[in-house]
Amino acid sequence: MNLTEEQQIILNESHNNLYVSSAPGSGKSTMLSFIAEKILQDPNNYVCLVSFTNKASQSIISKCNKVDQSRIIGGTFHGLANTFARRNNIHWNICDEGKKRLIIRKVFDCKKDKNKLEEITDLISKAKSDWPLEQSEEIIKYNNELDKYNLIDFDDMIYKIIELIPNLTLPKITHILTDELQDSNFPQLEMLKALQLKLNCNMIGVADDDQILYRFRGARPENVTDFIKIFNCKILNMGINFRSCKNIVEASVRVIEHNKDRIKKEIKSFNQEDGVILTFEAKNPMDEIEWIITKCKQNKNEEIAILYRNRLYKNHLEFALKKANIKYKVNDSLEISDRSAIKVMISCMKLAGQTGDIYDLEIASKALRGIGKTTVEYIKKNIKNRKLNEYLLDLFHDPKNHKKYDSIISIISFFNSNKNSNLELLALFIEKYFIPSFDYQDDMKSFIRDISKEYLINTSDIRDISNDLGLNGESNLGEDNALVQLSTIHSFKGLQKRIIIMPWCNQFDPQNGKDYDLESERRLYYVSITRPEQKLYISYSGQKPKFLREMKI
Repeated sequence: MNLTEEQQIILNESHNNLYVSSAPGSGKSTMLSFIAEKILQDPNNYVCLVSFTNKASQSIISKCNKVDQSRIIGGTFHGLANTFARRNNIHWNICDEGKKRLIIRKVFDCKKDKNKLEEITDLISKAKSDWPLEQSEEIIKYNNELDKYNLIDFDDMIYKIIELIPNLTLPKITHILTDELQDSNFPQLEMLKALQLKLNCNMIGVADDDQILYRFRGARPENVTDFIKIFNCKILNMGINFRSCKNIVEASVRVIEHNKDRIKKEIKSFNQEDGVILTFEAKNPMDEIEWIITKCKQNKNEEIAILYRNRLYKNHLEFALKKANIKYKVNDSLEISDRSAIKVMISCMKLAGQTGDIYDLEIASKALRGIGKTTVEYIKKNIKNRKLNEYLLDLFHDPKNHKKYDSIISIISFFNSNKNSNLELLALFIEKYFIPSFDYQDDMKSFIRDISKEYLINTSDIRDISNDLGLNGESNLGEDNALVQLSTIHSFKGLQKRIIIMPWCNQFDPQNGKDYDLESERRLYYVSITRPEQKLYISYSGQKPKFLREMKI
């Protein structure tokens, strides 16, 4: 590979402490592998590569095929902390995220209060991303419970290793390379400081301060400037974008230059061809979904990523893609057809229309009052070869069973009395019989009600809505070979596609009652518009979004 002038300068300076400012699409991971190879040309050198995912670390190391890879140790901050501890015969019992939530439920008495659970979990995580750790009442109570069982959580690993490093026997390391430095938190910077002091090694950090996205997880923008000052780094720029066409790069630069809290850098496109930037002013968010479907069909043989600020309309988009028979995969979470609430509601609708089977009853039992596991097992044992609706009708004939099966009897009665009315009415009625503990969140309620407005209360339409959602095995959507990918912007960071579609861009503007950080929102928008290689489609409804105006297109 022929190096650019700026890449060659970076390699020539790799014996010094460096901070490399890396623009989107500039080949950061490849450059890190070049730096590691250059350093390891000296047989006395050993590299420690710190990244935010093991996959990223392994990818960079795998590219170092011209040197002895056994002289590279790589991993995440937490993974390296655990590795260093084990090498010194220190073995931690790690409290994973699932167990952490169980402990919080118990200690703070929030088994049935999801809002309190999330609030306390967020409070603890934010506190443990600061330095030094403030011993608040919540932290003390939580850590005392961990101590009872000799547990430490992931955040504690960093605090513990910082304390231990001065007295540990560490592997030979002459250079520490830190990837995605902009997403590190305060304790992680302290870990780097402790390692450098112990090992007297060289420090190289690679980052793009314009792509700081994880402040809500404790990412500290000041870590970039502090890293430069603490380790007396020379600042070098890697500003050639090899990914995107010229006009896409120029438009993205026009946006991010409005941020005052950033390291100034020159960013240019390697590809001098103009790509496609197309905007669409829609009547409403659902109108934007129709536009997305049109664009997917127009580019049906191309790889497309649909990126969104939040998941507010994601379920509606999935539903439209399924109805249009467009294959897609979801990068950020399960598909709507995998969501428990959807399956439960459809199974309840089938029971109401007396077309459900024993498996629908089992699914519905997660939510319907009076129908538990014991009831389902009893029916499974006695139903034999009969149809479920016939067996249930026999049970309902006995007045003694009316109270027990009240929820099913009531929804069947409602179905029969309201045939060919709007299916939304049945959904609303069924909701009344859900047990309070069932996880039926507001966004799922809204989605179910919205889509059911398109159907009527009859067995045919209930079958159709189930098919359209892909719940009956009649759809092969969501396959790995799907060309269309759905993702939040956060989940798509570091990735790219030939075509990027960005709907609902009004979500970047201030929302009533919500905290708003202008520069953080602009960075998020910047990340999304730097993902396409050739085509960028942007849509909005209402007033033209601020960041779209800043693109000047």
